[in-house]
Amino acid sequence: MITSTAKNRDLEVRLKPNSSTDEIKIFDGSLEVKIAARPVENAANERLLEYLSQLTKIAKSKFHISAGLRSRNKRIFCDGYCAEEILQRLREKKNEK
Repeated sequence: MITSTAKNRDLEVRLKPNSSTDEIKIFDGSLEVKIAARPVENAANERLLEYLSQLTKIAKSKFHISAGLRSRNKRIFCDGYCAEEILQRLREKKNEK
């Protein structure tokens, strides 16, 4: 799931690694991210950041995992963007398809 925190800065992400494909599902402001990468040697975390960067057209270097490096529940910080801006870009990308 992805939801904005009280400060509207971080995104809370529910990651499902080792999936058959990379996919994002949006549910009423929340997000579930499926990643094909395995959760070994930080591969799933790296792919998560790459995938968010690819979908939002924001540089990967702006995304950081602020909590949950070894958990499926993560908090993602995007330097210079609030959570609602990221969610809006993801919604727009989903509507393009």
